[in-house]
Amino acid sequence: MERLYKFSKNNIAYILQGGNGYYLTKNRDAFGEIDYVVVKDIKLFDMMFGINNAIELDDDGQIKFDNTELDTDSIMRLPLRDVIYQYRDDITYGKVDFMPYNAKTGACDSQLNKFDWNSNEVFNKFNGFVHTYDPNFVVDETKFNCFTEHIKHIWGGGREDILSYNMKLFAWYVQRPYEKSGACVGLEGEEGCGKNTIYEILFNHVIGKKYCLETPKIKILTGRFNAPQ
Repeated sequence: MERLYKFSKNNIAYILQGGNGYYLTKNRDAFGEIDYVVVKDIKLFDMMFGINNAIELDDDGQIKFDNTELDTDSIMRLPLRDVIYQYRDDITYGKVDFMPYNAKTGACDSQLNKFDWNSNEVFNKFNGFVHTYDPNFVVDETKFNCFTEHIKHIWGGGREDILSYNMKLFAWYVQRPYEKSGACVGLEGEEGCGKNTIYEILFNHVIGKKYCLETPKIKILTGRFNAPQ
């Protein structure tokens, strides 16, 4: 049961949403990225588990007594929905939101407040960037030479100010992901000249594809709810 409790806590959330409740389940998409699926009816959680009834839990869902050796045949079949009912208080959230945060400081807003992972007020669909922050990691800046040279010479025609501006903008993406930068990089050139190279690196190795949009339709980017601030 302890494993089922952890499974439910880590992979299933019930969102109240002002009385229009629904479930969110954590999944992996075809690219291995974390994705969330909405489940309206708890009856759809029909997966069955074999539970050792000789294990007694405490009020927090943790193992209190394990009498498995004394009662090895005490196995019961339990559907996942019953597990969810049992632990629903622990997986219930008031609403769902997307609140990206700085991987180093944990700040998720302009006041530098940290997201409270122990609160059940908001379920945060942001799962972090590609890499977690490691204070002991030593950066080999020589590995960035090709990256910065591409920006300076392919994008900027040798201009140092173009390189400086773009590097500061990219830093904004991960240091202040909770704020819109108010900036948009516009590149014009023949097909195959290297316009997308830098952003492909950012998508795949820094930000993560699941948080990026690649589209040939400009209206998707300039439509409603896309104010720069």
